[in-house]
Amino acid sequence: MGSPHSGERREGRRFVIPCPVTLVIRGRGRKASQERARLVDIGACGASLYSPVPLDVGSDVTLMIEFPEGEGSVRTVQFEGLVTRARAKPLYEAAVVFRRRGRFLRTDIDEVLLRFVPESSPEGADSEAPEGPQKLW
Repeated sequence: MGSPHSGERREGRRFVIPCPVTLVIRGRGRKASQERARLVDIGACGASLYSPVPLDVGSDVTLMIEFPEGEGSVRTVQFEGLVTRARAKPLYEAAVVFRRRGRFLRTDIDEVLLRFVPESSPEGADSEAPEGPQKLW
């Protein structure tokens, strides 16, 4: 039985999660540029997206995908990839295969650290921070 998508070589499930993507493009003979794109779908090995500019097959790209996390916040995950398919006419749809697993980006370390700061210091505690690194977990 043939695939419903002619020439499609995807392995594994894809999930439709329309969310914003910051796309860093490093192409053949092209200066690195950064664009805002839109995710079409994503799986463990790759993603499809709509780009505001045409992409070249074989270009190295970095996708910083902003997944909604609830309460208006987002979780940004960065993926390094290679453009394997690209449409040359608007809408510039492209397929990217990931070179490695995604990694979470922590853009505001203060927000993360606030989770570990006690609301009030016990009486008699020294208000100055101790020297050296502190283990948080």
